[in-house]
Amino acid sequence: MKKVSENLFKLDVPRFWGPTKNDHSKFEAKKVGDIAYVAAKKIDGNQGRFTKQDGIVGILSRTLKTVNRKKTDEYVDNYDKLPQFHTLINSLPEGTQLMVELHQFGKDSAEVGSILRCLPEKAITRQNGEFGFVRAYLCDVVAYDNEYWADQPFEKRMEKVREIWTKHFAENEYSDLIELVYDDVVATCFSWIAEGYEGGILYRKGAPISLGGKKSWDTIKIKGSGFGVELDFVITSVKSATKEYKGKTDLSLWKFFDGGEPVTKYWSLGMHGSIGIGGYDEDGNLIEIGTVNSGLTDEIRLLPEAELVGKVAFISSFSKNIKDRTLREPVFHKFHAEKNPE
Repeated sequence: MKKVSENLFKLDVPRFWGPTKNDHSKFEAKKVGDIAYVAAKKIDGNQGRFTKQDGIVGILSRTLKTVNRKKTDEYVDNYDKLPQFHTLINSLPEGTQLMVELHQFGKDSAEVGSILRCLPEKAITRQNGEFGFVRAYLCDVVAYDNEYWADQPFEKRMEKVREIWTKHFAENEYSDLIELVYDDVVATCFSWIAEGYEGGILYRKGAPISLGGKKSWDTIKIKGSGFGVELDFVITSVKSATKEYKGKTDLSLWKFFDGGEPVTKYWSLGMHGSIGIGGYDEDGNLIEIGTVNSGLTDEIRLLPEAELVGKVAFISSFSKNIKDRTLREPVFHKFHAEKNPE
């Protein structure tokens, strides 16, 4: 493997989010499937690079600095705004660039960007308030320890990413590791959309990172087109989290155990698993019609039951069944504090 190029910082930031392809016929035409591609959830955040090279220790964005309304050849550095990653980045060896998505649970890229555009002091204050801490989703490696990885196949890079995660990221509470799915990749992306996520990305197993541009079909972005039903409901109850962990993450990378047995994150941290939702019938009785799990942030899951029950919540769903009073794939979006639940 070649050494890290001295000009690496002068190259365009890797833009490896590929073209959107929602037409199933195009998937079939290109033989998009489990043999050639793997899938990962699309995280709605801001792309960044954890960087330690040539005297630069930073969190570089994909945006160039602007001076007097003219772009410079230096990238915006968000290091001082995100102190939760300082120890992690300083632990990296010289000659390292890692691709991350800076995100917040339950919030979109615009809300994350509103923090990153602040001056450091205000950015830190906002994260300690209602905005919550920005997290880093480790998703790729450009270079590590003076070895260049961008030209290596995706599958090989992911092996290195898992190694880097274990060594540097696993103990950082604000970090997340890319989770890959190898079976039924297209259907999986659409199931994520149904669960309330933005969508999924298909990565061609043999593809390198395209520095300075993007190559069609190396990565394919699959996004949802919106929800069919948007309604207000009253929160009727909170539900306990499931204890047994049935996820696919390698247990050597999993953080949550009880007596040596893997348990779910929500159960381990004492979080609610879901909320009950309902409405008032003709006689003024509050009737629970179902539960919502998707869209709830960690902060909401930790709120006392008394602070949740009785609030009005804005919920979206793909469809509703009026006769049975049921919703298909409901997703929580926000509270309507100004609305009377009755």
